Amino acid sequence: MDKFKSTLEAFLRNEIKRKDLIEQLEQLLAQNPNSSSQLLSDITNWHEEGKLPQDIYAVLKIKIEQFANVTAIANSQTNQSINTNASIFQNDNNEEVVLKQDLVIRDNYRLIERLGEGGMGVVWKAIDLVQEEGDSRNPYVAIKFLSKNFKDHPDALKALVRELARYQRLSHPNIVRAYELSRVSSTVFMVMEFLDGISLKPFIKANPNGISLEEAKPIIQNIGKALSYIHKEGIAHLDFKPDNVFYDPEKKIVKIIDFGIARLIKPSERDKTRYDPGDLSAYTEPYASSEMLLGLDPAAADDIYALACVSYELLSGKHPFNRKTATKAEAEKLSPKPIDKLSKKQNKALKDALAFRREDRTPTVDKFLADIFPHKKKQSSLIVSGIIISLLCAAIFGGLYWKNIEDDKKAQETKEITERLAELERLKKQEQDRKREEIERVKEKD
Repeated sequence: MDKFKSTLEAFLRNEIKRKDLIEQLEQLLAQNPNSSSQLLSDITNWHEEGKLPQDIYAVLKIKIEQFANVTAIANSQTNQSINTNASIFQNDNNEEVVLKQDLVIRDNYRLIERLGEGGMGVVWKAIDLVQEEGDSRNPYVAIKFLSKNFKDHPDALKALVRELARYQRLSHPNIVRAYELSRVSSTVFMVMEFLDGISLKPFIKANPNGISLEEAKPIIQNIGKALSYIHKEGIAHLDFKPDNVFYDPEKKIVKIIDFGIARLIKPSERDKTRYDPGDLSAYTEPYASSEMLLGLDPAAADDIYALACVSYELLSGKHPFNRKTATKAEAEKLSPKPIDKLSKKQNKALKDALAFRREDRTPTVDKFLADIFPHKKKQSSLIVSGIIISLLCAAIFGGLYWKNIEDDKKAQETKEITERLAELERLKKQEQDRKREEIERVKEKD
């Protein structure tokens, strides 16, 4: 513990990099798994005493809590008290095997740690053994296994097939990639890109008063651009929430995950699929729009409501309606409390995007982003005007300066000509005097 404190102090003195600090923390936790509670208490005390900046405190707190959660899951697996709904794997011999660390799937993937559980299944971090054997720098993948509830659903496989198709259809830097869909006996799983970092849920929890607008801006803009992209592709996500946004505080990378219940927006296109993931009703209620709760057709506006909820949480640390459903919040006539760090226009942008009725809600993600992060046109105009005035002044005074130089040059030339003429006049007079003296000498001789 003392060694980590010394490492932290060295980091605060800018003697080591943040990466080295995180590595030291991970080594300490790995060597002493029971130290997480004490570490969390220590960094909290240092933060409250003003010794530890908020951003560093948030990153360390998340790392420690993540480790504590993984340790708790591992312990529960050892005691065989885990949730069998999501953690039972059926092998080639139709034997039920508990998903656990070091379990090898189809001789291709070795499970490392459980990352979380969603509406459709459980997600594990794994090593692609082929990539590892080939000395890949990044052999890690994420594997989503269908939960037992979804295995029993007649359309479960269709749901996963459609999800993979959507991932492969969508190509955007802020959307996770999917590699393959496979199965072992009756167990179906999807292999996806592994993302470093955490979901926004623990990140928001680690910042109970919200983060600064400067820090939140790239996160909101990037997830907004991803949602805008899928809407233009005719798809609505419909389960947009902090759990489904992955964020790397170190690299500042953010990506949307889990398109399990995403739907095509146009009814005509949905008919062609013969299967609608909306039938599974796996959305998360605090982030679902009124229309979703009422079972209406999907629309981009549903994601806009969820995006506004997540944006509000990032900036304030709290859900805009205290996690009440949209229908209940509307019935109670609730309104989001203005966030102090935002301007009136920015708070209005959030309120418009959080409108309970679709017709009153901000129509597009692009409009929401433009409203909450407006371009500073007036300031730009003033800067341009200032530049123009400066250039004009420079031209005027520059012209006067060069005019003065030209005048001085002409005066000098005039002076030089005058002096030259005077010199010629002097020489001429000398020559005349010389000739006169010669004439006088000749007369004297005669």
